Amino acid sequence: MKNILILICIILLFSCRAAKEEVDTSVVISMQKTRCNGACPVYTIDIYESGVVYFNGRENVDKLGEFKIKLSRMELQRLINIFNEYEFFNFEDRYVSDAKDLPTTYIYFSHNGRRKRVMNYDGAPEALKRLENEVAQLIKIPKWKQMRKPN
Repeated sequence: MKNILILICIILLFSCRAAKEEVDTSVVISMQKTRCNGACPVYTIDIYESGVVYFNGRENVDKLGEFKIKLSRMELQRLINIFNEYEFFNFEDRYVSDAKDLPTTYIYFSHNGRRKRVMNYDGAPEALKRLENEVAQLIKIPKWKQMRKPN
């Protein structure tokens, strides 16, 4: 009986520790692509300061369901540097137009105590579109691990 209790304690200790490593980190970069009436990709990608990245592909993407990957410190820092280089915090909060049936991209960046979320429906500057593309390129990395299939 004593051995069983010790085993349970060890299992709980390691499972709590593994969960804590991901819970204690915060999102650095996040991007969400919404629906349109056509075949627009619909997904969310969240990048944490630990380097863990979660992808949830919902529609019109190669990866449907929930996936996870871990970026190296260097890969994460490269992305952060690009956001800083393009002066993300200087973008407008919203880019909209009278156009109909376009997908909306929400992109978020948190760095050095500053946070900003930008909505791009239409009319964003090229620099913001390049940042969106940098984040979207992560989806093409071949080492994603599927966590959950779509419902």
